[in-house]
Amino acid sequence: MSYCTNCGCNYTTPTCECGCAHTDNDKEYLLVSATSSEPALCGTPGEEGGTEDCDKQEPMFDVSLSSFLLPNEESSTTIEVCNASVYAVGMWIQFIASGITLQITNITGNYLTVVNKCDIDVVPTNPGAGYAVSTGSTFIVADKPPCDEDSDESDEIEICRPNLETCSATATVQPVGNIISDTEDLGVNKCIRKIFGFLMRSGTPIFNSLQMVYLADLANYRRLVKHKTNHEVKQLQNYCEDASLVAGQQYVLAVQTGQETLKGPTYILGFAYKELYQSAELDVYTVEHTYDIDMEPEVTGLAVTLDHYYVMCRLDVHVYGNTRVVEVACELNGVPALKCANVEKDGMHSWNSIAIPIKVMTSDHKLTISVTGDDSVVSAGHYTYTVSMDGIYY
Repeated sequence: MSYCTNCGCNYTTPTCECGCAHTDNDKEYLLVSATSSEPALCGTPGEEGGTEDCDKQEPMFDVSLSSFLLPNEESSTTIEVCNASVYAVGMWIQFIASGITLQITNITGNYLTVVNKCDIDVVPTNPGAGYAVSTGSTFIVADKPPCDEDSDESDEIEICRPNLETCSATATVQPVGNIISDTEDLGVNKCIRKIFGFLMRSGTPIFNSLQMVYLADLANYRRLVKHKTNHEVKQLQNYCEDASLVAGQQYVLAVQTGQETLKGPTYILGFAYKELYQSAELDVYTVEHTYDIDMEPEVTGLAVTLDHYYVMCRLDVHVYGNTRVVEVACELNGVPALKCANVEKDGMHSWNSIAIPIKVMTSDHKLTISVTGDDSVVSAGHYTYTVSMDGIYY
């Protein structure tokens, strides 16, 4: 059999206008020429029953009357045909020799605008952009090629059923999914497999292979919670992420009606009464007397997790001797504690006592008492003091 190749739209018998031989006995087999076909009676592209999924009334072939270069996914090209009325926007055409598949996006006169785009990327079965297709290349109307949105699949399986049944409430179901990659099977063909370690039983997800998260790593994780009414699953903010809380403090969890809140700051109290230091007799005219108490042995064994703790201190001071009014002022770690005089003056007495919590830093565990006397009177009097503790807050 001989027939014309790229002879244009019209020819005469027994020869074509382009000069190739043609006889009345030449017949096309299996396919019919597009120039003798009727337009497709399909719907509007993008709508149900549109041209994307519409079969032609008859299988046909056609010949490109122009050459072109295969475009990339961001551009298009045009193909001249003899009779564009037999095509519709949305159809796919495939060139027989090269297997190139393109989609028609516009028709102007006898020119088809086509794209090499499958979802968002190039058609995965086509050769690279820039491939030359010559004039006279034969093509047919074809089905949509295998596509997926990630453009890394060579085939596509689509399961559609509008009335897909739901399993019973008591069923145990193992969900399935598409394998994207597998380090243990580098040759995996992106198959659908049952999901490892995941079941659904009576509407409840079951994860039988979840990894363990240790308490030391909680800063990198949040808990998952489900809404009681609409059943939404969301992540729950950690208590430490509450903007109203201060770093380096301890808080107590308060359970109220319908909610849980953190109250504080708060501390654990360790009862431990002990006399920490008792001074000898000191002269009031000594300008200042200081003494450092090492508290580290007192907190050994306690779970002190902050950078500080509080010592509940009791300070007892006695001023005596000399008839002139003299006084001393006492501080604990820089915090004014009390004043005491050798005779009653402005509410002060020769004996005075106070209980006060004092902050001690774990960097040095130092509890310092400073006593300042009246240095204007020579041989004005004497004083003694005692520092005790009733407990430690940590």
